[in-house]
Amino acid sequence: MSAFAFEVVQLNGSSLTGIRSPNYQRREQYAPVATDGTLHQTSNAVIRAAPMASFQTIAVRALITALNDSSDLYMKALNGSTGLRMIGLQTAPAGPGYLATSSHASHTAANGQVYLSGLSWSPGDVLVADVDAYFLSTDGTTDPVSFSAATALPTLSVNTEQLVMSSLVIGGLTITKITNWNLSIVHQCENNDDAICFSTGLPFPTLLRQAGVGGQTEIVMTCDTLDLNGSITTSGTGVAVFKTVNALGVGVSSNTTTVTVNGGLIRTEEVQGKPGTRRISVRGTYNGTNLPLVIANA
Repeated sequence: MSAFAFEVVQLNGSSLTGIRSPNYQRREQYAPVATDGTLHQTSNAVIRAAPMASFQTIAVRALITALNDSSDLYMKALNGSTGLRMIGLQTAPAGPGYLATSSHASHTAANGQVYLSGLSWSPGDVLVADVDAYFLSTDGTTDPVSFSAATALPTLSVNTEQLVMSSLVIGGLTITKITNWNLSIVHQCENNDDAICFSTGLPFPTLLRQAGVGGQTEIVMTCDTLDLNGSITTSGTGVAVFKTVNALGVGVSSNTTTVTVNGGLIRTEEVQGKPGTRRISVRGTYNGTNLPLVIANA
């Protein structure tokens, strides 16, 4: 018996590489009903659904290049046709590999928005990006996600990109002996129209650029370090530089990705443990002209 596994994620017709942990969720709300006096529920219905997908990728540089539809955030609008497609490849029953026939499973959302939701790194691993995709219905009643059990075997892309941390400076202080680094981007972009089942539009989570709209995106850089020396300022910038590595794990300094959180509130959140570690956070803040988050490939 052949098994299926989500192995391929395509964005607007192009395959993304370095994929880890793809996940599709229906996020349904149910309305169970029990007639008076009965022991069991007598009716069940789906009254709301907000399908979405999430996945990780280690091809961070390529992802940042692809999420280019906004000057504020790293996001991409789905193109209304091929959109976001997650393909579950059917394995060959006689050995390793996949069936060459059009018998693979896929979930496709034509409309919606894809957002970078975070980055993470720790010693001994590579930089990993978290991605969330929110799917939209054309009319509020049509399911935004279609399923096919007759998808052709796609061309499998190969990732050769890996990034490791080169340096971290927070509030002018160089941070060493890092045990964990994380960038969290929390988007508040959910449909609030209770009259329809599926979302038809998402409030675009700009960073206080819309008059009267407050704080729809939270950007926080955190790190854990064994180095307890050096005082941390209360405001400033966090700059993390990552470098690509070759097959021997040696950094290639000419290819870097720099993550900058600007205008931030900087805090030492906690000090604990044996050996002692401290957690430092930088919270991106919009001052009317700046970009709280800048990710640049060089």
